[in-house]
Amino acid sequence: MRLMALFFLFTALHLNGQASFTKVTDPANALAQQGGISVYNGVSWVDYNGDGLDDCFINSNNLYRNDGGGSFTKITFSGINSGDGNGNSWGDYDGDGDLDVMIAATPSRLYRNDGNDTFTQSPLTGEVIDTFNFWSATWGDYNGDGWIDLALIHPAGFLPFSGPISRPSLLLVNNQDGSFTRVDSPLDDELAAHTVGAWTDYDLDGDLDLFIGSGEVAFLSRDHIYINQLAETGTAQLVRLEEGPLATDLRDGQNWNFIDYDLDGRLDAFVTNYFNSKTNDLYRNVNGDYVKQTAAQAGTIAGQTGAGLNNVWGDFDNDGYQDCFVTFDSGQKDRFYHNNGDGTFTEVDQVFSISAATRGAAAADYDDDGYLDLMVSATSASATGLYHNDGGDNHWFQLRLNGNAPNTAAIGAKAWVKADIGGQARWLYRELNSQNTFNGHNSYRLHFGLGQASRINSLRIVWPDGNIHETANIAIDQACTWSQDGSNDCDLALSTGDEKGEAALHFTLSPNPAYGGIAYAGFRQPGEAEVCWQVYGQLGCLMETHIGIRASSKDGQIAIPLEGLPAGIYWVVLHSKYGVHRECLVIARQ
Repeated sequence: MRLMALFFLFTALHLNGQASFTKVTDPANALAQQGGISVYNGVSWVDYNGDGLDDCFINSNNLYRNDGGGSFTKITFSGINSGDGNGNSWGDYDGDGDLDVMIAATPSRLYRNDGNDTFTQSPLTGEVIDTFNFWSATWGDYNGDGWIDLALIHPAGFLPFSGPISRPSLLLVNNQDGSFTRVDSPLDDELAAHTVGAWTDYDLDGDLDLFIGSGEVAFLSRDHIYINQLAETGTAQLVRLEEGPLATDLRDGQNWNFIDYDLDGRLDAFVTNYFNSKTNDLYRNVNGDYVKQTAAQAGTIAGQTGAGLNNVWGDFDNDGYQDCFVTFDSGQKDRFYHNNGDGTFTEVDQVFSISAATRGAAAADYDDDGYLDLMVSATSASATGLYHNDGGDNHWFQLRLNGNAPNTAAIGAKAWVKADIGGQARWLYRELNSQNTFNGHNSYRLHFGLGQASRINSLRIVWPDGNIHETANIAIDQACTWSQDGSNDCDLALSTGDEKGEAALHFTLSPNPAYGGIAYAGFRQPGEAEVCWQVYGQLGCLMETHIGIRASSKDGQIAIPLEGLPAGIYWVVLHSKYGVHRECLVIARQ
C-alpha cells in the first residue's frame, strides 16, 4: 500500500497577490472536521440533492450536505456503505433526475439516490462482481444512446486487499432499465495495474474516449488510452492508441486531464506520475501535435518528480487562465502552480506545517462567492481540510447544465465562453467530466474566470447528444442554469450597440449533416455587400485553408468546400458590413 509521509497543505496561499486560501477551522462546520483516511479515498463535489449547492463526498461513506452560508451537515445514515472505498463517480444512471453514485471499493457498489438524503444499493449486472476490488469508476455515454455507461477500473497486481483474484477492468453498458451488461472491449484483453480511468473527448470529435493510468508501481509502462470509433464509424468501439507521446511515454500514470491552458484553441494534456524519479507530464498541443514540456519551457510543473496523485485544474484567481494544484504521496509538499498566461507556470510559495500523505482533492465554489475552493483529504486528520478561497477583484461566470433525460447531469457536455482576456478576445473551454481528479471529480458546475472582461461575448454549449446552443452578450459575475430545452436564467449584459448588426445577416446550411465534400450557405442581408466566410473547429480554432471572400448581393449562396476536414462538429461564420452570423455544421463521413 502506498503509505508515505508528506509535508502537507497550507494555512494560507497567496496567488500572485490576487487571492488566498485559508483553512476553515470552525468547529461547527462538519466538513471542516473531517478526519483522516487510511486508504486512497477520492473526493468529489456534487449537488446530490438538487438544491443548487455543491455537497461533498469523501470515500468511505462521508457525505456532507451543503446547507448554504458555508456550513455543512454530515449525513450519518445515508445508506452508503462501501467498505474500504477508493474512487467514486456520480451520475444519473436511471434517468430520474437525481445523481447516483458508484463506489469503487471492496466491495464495489452502486447506490441509487432515493432523495431525502438516502441511497439504496442497486445491482450492477448479472455477473457477480461485488466481491472484486475496483480502484476507480467513471460514467460516460460511450455509445451515444443517451444513457450513461460505466467503466470500472481494476488495479491488478498491486492492491493488497484486492483479494486472491485479479481481473481485467470492465466496461458496462446501461441497459436503460436500471441494469447493466458487460460488453466486449480491449479492457478484457489486459490484466494490468490500471489506476484512475476517465472518459473525455480529447480529440473533440463528439464521442468519449477512455484514458486509464498505468499504475504499475515497480516499473514504468504505457498508459492505457482507448479511442472511441463512434464518430468515425457510427459504432462505439474502443481501439487502443498506439502512437504518439501520450500513448508511448512510460510512466506510473495516475490522473489525466485535458485543458486548454494557453488559450490557443487546442486541448493540452497533463498526467500525474507516481514513480518517484519521473516527473509529472505536461503536453502542449502545438498544431495538433502533443509536445512534452520541460521545466525550462513551462516551469517546475513540468519538472517536479515525486509520487504524484491529484492534478486539480481550475482558474483559482479568475484571471482567465487555469491554474493547477498537484498533490504528492512521497514525503514532499504539495504544489500550487499559477498560470502566467504565456505558456508557463509559477510555483507559488506555501506554508507547510503538517506531515501526512495526501490522497484526494477536488475544487468547487461551495459558498457561491465566485471563487473556487479546495477540499483535500489525507491520512492525518489535521492535514485533511476545507480550504476557502478568499477571492479577489477579477470577474467570473459559472454554468450549471441540466441535460435531457436520461443523462440529466449532462456528463460529457462541453462549453465555451468567449470574453476579452487581457485585451484580446479568447475562447475558454470546459468539459463536464465525471472523473478528473484522483479517484474523484470537481464540481459539475462549470467555472470560468474572466479577468477584467466587462461581459461574455458568446456562450456555446455542445450537449452530449451533439445538439448545440449558442447565445451572445451575457452578464458577468453570475451563476446560472441552462437546460437542454433552451430555457435558462442567465442575465444578459447591457446592450453595447452591436447586437443589431449581428441580427442583420442570416444564413442556413445545407446539407447539414454534410456527408460529401461540399456544403452551401444560403444567406440574406439588408443590402449588397461583400461576404467573408470562415470555418472553425469546435474549440474555435480557425481552419486556415478554408477562408474565402465572395462578392454578393442582398441574397445569395456560398459553396463551402469540406474536402480534407475529418468528421466532427464545426462552426461556419459569415461576416459582412451588416454583421456576423454563425451556424453549426456537422460533417459525417460515410
